[in-house]
Amino acid sequence: MAEAYKVAMLGGCAFNAFEGFYLATLGNARGLGRASEIGTLTPGAWADIVVLDPAATPVLAARDELSESLEDALFALMMLGDDRAIEATYIRGDRVYSAR
Repeated sequence: MAEAYKVAMLGGCAFNAFEGFYLATLGNARGLGRASEIGTLTPGAWADIVVLDPAATPVLAARDELSESLEDALFALMMLGDDRAIEATYIRGDRVYSAR
């Protein structure tokens, strides 16, 4: 998402964190014509979920303390997050990874 944001900014087409997370989830599902199956948490949809920790690294933790809104916290995750921010991963509802 960070790289997509940077490229969009270069083209004069910025998006906010809510739009970035939408594009990475339901937006992609809609683009694939599979919005009724993936990219959403609605009942009956496939549930592949990544749980993110907004304070996973010292830099993220320091930035998270400054966040004044959910959009602000998500923007920090979008720009500064990496694999260390993944707290858990669920595939079809089953936990397949846990950082702890």
